[in-house]
Amino acid sequence: MSPVTVAASAADQPSDASKAEPSPPVDSKPATVTIVVDPDGNLYLDTEPVDNRPYRFRVCSGALRRQSPVWKAMLFGPWSESKPSSNNGEKWIVQLPADPTRPLSFILYMIHGRFDIVPDKIGLGDLYDILVLTNKYDMTGIARPWCAQWIGVARGMAVSKPTTSGIRLSMPDMVKSLYVARELGDEKLFAHRLRDLAVQSRMGKDGRLSYVAASVSSDNKEPASLNDEDILGPHDALEV
Repeated sequence: MSPVTVAASAADQPSDASKAEPSPPVDSKPATVTIVVDPDGNLYLDTEPVDNRPYRFRVCSGALRRQSPVWKAMLFGPWSESKPSSNNGEKWIVQLPADPTRPLSFILYMIHGRFDIVPDKIGLGDLYDILVLTNKYDMTGIARPWCAQWIGVARGMAVSKPTTSGIRLSMPDMVKSLYVARELGDEKLFAHRLRDLAVQSRMGKDGRLSYVAASVSSDNKEPASLNDEDILGPHDALEV
């Protein structure tokens, strides 16, 4: 079970009285799920909801400060996220609505030394999201101990002969794989992905490069424009 998986509870059955006489409407907003990363933590992080359910992490502000210069500035600088000066028992809560809950949970467990919860294997989407977040907070190095095993998911999707095997990566997977290779410094994988793009892309009449984001045998061959992607790699990669 992942750190953010929550079992759904069965709804209470209505009584005869409630059937006979409608009850007034009640607030059905889901309760916040609090994940305790550090039982002694003094900081709470509210992240992007999962299935409309809000999530909150209890963490140590010092651990975040030591690992990320961005968090250090946010939490201990002259910003709204800084710890309240008043000592009235109010919780220190920071809103991170744009940060996806699942990848952030892995990062927080890494930071707090909860290595037993960090998975040995993850999917390409999780790896991509983790690296986007570590890049955002200037702390890519936190994922280095797991890079050797995690990058295998991106390498495993490699296709040496896409035109003969009938397999092509979807545009989202192509972009994610290329981004992972760049962030983790895998030159071979990065070169492989650029080659795939070069072979499988076409220049349209409008002068824009398009990539057919589907398998060769699929009826769905809607091209995706590479010009709309801003994280393919170095700024000159697309021109090359």
